[in-house]
Amino acid sequence: MNADQAYEYGSCQNRNSVAGTKYGVFWVSQNQGKIYQYIGGGLNEISDSGMRWWFAKYLPSQILIKFPTYKYYDNPVVGIGVSMVYDNTNDILYITKKDYKPIIDLLYEEDTARFYTETSGVKTYYSIGNPLAFEDASFTISYDPKTKAWISFHDWIPSFLIPGKNHFMSVKDVGIWKHNMRCDSYCNFYNVDYPWEVEFVSSTGQTVTTMRNIEYLLEAYTHFNDCRDKFHILDENFDEAVIYNSEQISGTLHLNIKPKNNPLALLNYPSVTANYIDVLFAKEENKYRINQFWDVTNDRLEFNSVNAPIPMFNTEANGYKFEINPTYINYNKSPLQRKKFRHYVNRVFLKKRVSDNTKFLFKLSNQKIQQSFR
Repeated sequence: MNADQAYEYGSCQNRNSVAGTKYGVFWVSQNQGKIYQYIGGGLNEISDSGMRWWFAKYLPSQILIKFPTYKYYDNPVVGIGVSMVYDNTNDILYITKKDYKPIIDLLYEEDTARFYTETSGVKTYYSIGNPLAFEDASFTISYDPKTKAWISFHDWIPSFLIPGKNHFMSVKDVGIWKHNMRCDSYCNFYNVDYPWEVEFVSSTGQTVTTMRNIEYLLEAYTHFNDCRDKFHILDENFDEAVIYNSEQISGTLHLNIKPKNNPLALLNYPSVTANYIDVLFAKEENKYRINQFWDVTNDRLEFNSVNAPIPMFNTEANGYKFEINPTYINYNKSPLQRKKFRHYVNRVFLKKRVSDNTKFLFKLSNQKIQQSFR
């Protein structure tokens, strides 16, 4: 590219962040927050595909911002670094960043490459990644060269990645893991169960609407006979849901199947607790519906409120994990203050905490909305 040298356009700082595939050569430029593809004599900046600003903020190393001379900047086994690998069967590219953000006032020893604090001449040393001194800023993300789109974040963070002719492997601690090969265990990596999460957007352009319910198509299967056969599980669903927009949020909704033979049990829902709301979902013809939700925002700073503005979420240093800010919500609001969701862009976040041997296929969402005439 005909760019000035000062921009370092197309540079690469991590030796493990390069992969040659049938879709060309991919590599990461970490200090720029960009990811490139070279194919057919042309250079494509694939990080621009809907993720430009996210990568610009979270791809550069957090440690190197404060300690630019850190010795193990390109060694994810004992330090930090970026790695890339390609799944040759599914045609998926995976990029892993291992990094940490200092959360206390640390000092750095150049000769020993150790971090420490010093009080009255006494040094206290902290190993890289120690939660008392660092916040984990690592992530894994996947890209589909076929559709030219980013797919998902992943919670598994390996020490390094090994390509293979069919699938790929990752190394964690003293074990080697093969990926994308089993059909009897899902979202379990390095013997840890991670949640399966889906977030989607319901947008109505410039038209402000009220959201009446959430509806989506979901299928859940258990496989048998070396993945050749399967059983469609009847009522399996996500465990939790969060609905929100730029102003309103439902809080955490725990999803319970609508009782089929006990109509009196319907009277027990919704059930409000201090940390979540138990709600019902209905399932008909593979369509799952949720309609027991309302805005639990504590204070929108209306009516001469004296409270200070606070964020709706607390996002971690890795940029993709977030939790609801507990001071932003109030589950015990009076029923007379339960507002409908009124906006032109609403988001729905769904979570399954443990998938075990169940494969979930999320297919389509279809919200029931009504135009707001205010």
